[in-house]
Amino acid sequence: MYTIYGPAASRAFRCLWTLCETGDTFQHVHMDLTKGEGQDPSFLEKNPMGKVPVLEYDGHFIFESGAICTFIAQRAQNVDLLGMHGSLKRALVEQWLFFCVSELEQPLWNIRKHTLIYPPSLRAEKIIDSAQIDFKRAITAVRKNLVGDYLVGDQFSLADIFIAQTLFWANQVNEIDEDLSDFQPYLSRLKERKGFPYLKDYLPKK
Repeated sequence: MYTIYGPAASRAFRCLWTLCETGDTFQHVHMDLTKGEGQDPSFLEKNPMGKVPVLEYDGHFIFESGAICTFIAQRAQNVDLLGMHGSLKRALVEQWLFFCVSELEQPLWNIRKHTLIYPPSLRAEKIIDSAQIDFKRAITAVRKNLVGDYLVGDQFSLADIFIAQTLFWANQVNEIDEDLSDFQPYLSRLKERKGFPYLKDYLPKK
């Protein structure tokens, strides 16, 4: 049994989406990070950084969404989201996973830190300008490579989960002035998948 810790409206969404695609049984533990639940001593034992998502499996805890999703994908029995070990597909999928966490999402994360997360005394307004440049370069690379229905060949993969989740995030960052409307057909197509999770299904029950 897999257990995913973290609010669905975070990088935990990647893990939930992966599990919905593989069809594996899992539990989801919502967390309210605004109330400091990420810094609770019991959670810090799962991830000393106090960040989400965290996967619990067989008494062990794994953090970082890339590690979590590739682990789940490698163990999946009925769907190939990653590609065989040593295959070109595996290399290309991992290329986009690393690109996503190192290039595409970092400008968004920097904007969030310097507009909402850090206290005003630690915010650097100029970083918004450099983040705009970095995001434009990264999204241009995605745009040039998304020539078919999916990023890697003709099959849905973890690459689509990671890039799409980041695009959903980018659409919510008002400071980004890049027009992302050309990605809407791609995102709409992915949202029609049977394995696409909807946030409302993972919100805490009132």
